Amino acid sequence: MTRLLATAAAIALSLVTAVPAQAHDKQHFLALGDSIATGRQAVPVTPNQGYVAQLARKLPNLQLTNLACDGETTTTMRDGGTCAYPEGNQLDAALKFIKHNKVQLITITVAGNDIAPCGMQGIDPACIQQATATIDANLKHITAKLRKAAPKATIVGMTLYDPFLAAWLTGPDGQEFARQSIPVTQAINDVVESAYQSSRVKVADVEGAFATTDLTTIVDGLPLAVARICQWTTTCTAGDIHPTTEGYTAIKKAYLPLVR
Repeated sequence: MTRLLATAAAIALSLVTAVPAQAHDKQHFLALGDSIATGRQAVPVTPNQGYVAQLARKLPNLQLTNLACDGETTTTMRDGGTCAYPEGNQLDAALKFIKHNKVQLITITVAGNDIAPCGMQGIDPACIQQATATIDANLKHITAKLRKAAPKATIVGMTLYDPFLAAWLTGPDGQEFARQSIPVTQAINDVVESAYQSSRVKVADVEGAFATTDLTTIVDGLPLAVARICQWTTTCTAGDIHPTTEGYTAIKKAYLPLVR
């Protein structure tokens, strides 16, 4: 009888201790960045259609935490000032989360808000040069911190699409502006890719998914690059650069091979 009681007690103890261990071992998906990462849309048809939410549905074994902030730049992500975080900024909030959880996947979407002001009144070379240098320095700092905190995690960033292509619809001057915006977007994305790769961060080719450089292929009377911006964002119809659900799906598809 004594032996049976001891065995039963051992089994009961193992069952009690197993539950917290399983909870502690939960793997996490941490999303960071700006309004593209929050999934913002001009006119959302249904909620939770951003690329992060779509990815999370493809990765049911990971628990999603989204710390992204509408309007975030690489500077505010690093130093704070756009959204309120108890830790002061999004980067420190992410580092704290990583410290206390087992994070398997981190996605990042940021830098679009750094460059957006440089095209408000035409292409501003000085603004672009300064913004590009800022993006480079901040992204290298951010990704180095994340990589040090999560050395074994898969971290994936993305290149940017070009909302300025929507100017094509406004006539000859707009078409020239759209043409000028493409090499600017490419140059910025080269810096973004280099900064990510400096910390072994994979890069989802959203620039390529949106056919950003293709003004030759014609779809419904428009160059493919312009057609995709008009179809996959609401820039052409509502003046809002955020993706439609279809656009977020295209971004999700660019991420998916890298996060698996």
